[in-house]
Amino acid sequence: LKFIFTESFRIIKTRIEFITQKKEFITVCITSPESGDGKSYFSVNLAGIYSLSGKRTLLVDMDLRKPSLSNILNLNYTKGVSNILIEDCTIEEAIIRNYEQNLDFLPAGIIPPNPGELLASEKTIKLLDFLKKKYEFIIIDTSPIGLVSDSYPLTRISDIVLLISRCGKTNKTSLKNTSTLLHKDNITNIYAILNGIKECKSQYG
Repeated sequence: LKFIFTESFRIIKTRIEFITQKKEFITVCITSPESGDGKSYFSVNLAGIYSLSGKRTLLVDMDLRKPSLSNILNLNYTKGVSNILIEDCTIEEAIIRNYEQNLDFLPAGIIPPNPGELLASEKTIKLLDFLKKKYEFIIIDTSPIGLVSDSYPLTRISDIVLLISRCGKTNKTSLKNTSTLLHKDNITNIYAILNGIKECKSQYG
């Protein structure tokens, strides 16, 4: 089952390269219709697959309302994205480096009173432009786009947006409404991922 799990992420990585027509310098924005769809867990594992390629990979927590990547990674660090944007620290001070695995991590930082405005600011664009020059792969975990609009600015400056839904959990109407709204807003670089499917051990293909 572990092989099937890992292979699934390798297939997704290959599909991303096919869709973006790029082998490196790819920025992936990951969101979901609702909370609890598994987007943060998905983000961590996709970043891990990219880091195995030996390329410089950065995992960024831009869910400034309810960040969870630090807990998943078992890290306790207070500085992050929001601190950089309000000029409370530098990028170098906020990034947690892992030279052995080629996977660095940029936490969300303090929870700001205005996360939507902060992410829509020119400073966010400048931050990502800087990071894109330093890393070959950037994986961004964002707020559920079906609930809040924080992720919208990030979808337009990412190469591809993955909308994560969870089998047996995500409300179908919520998924449909979110998808319809995104297409109406002319966000065309978005693709759906169905998470949490149970696989048979002997299944092939």
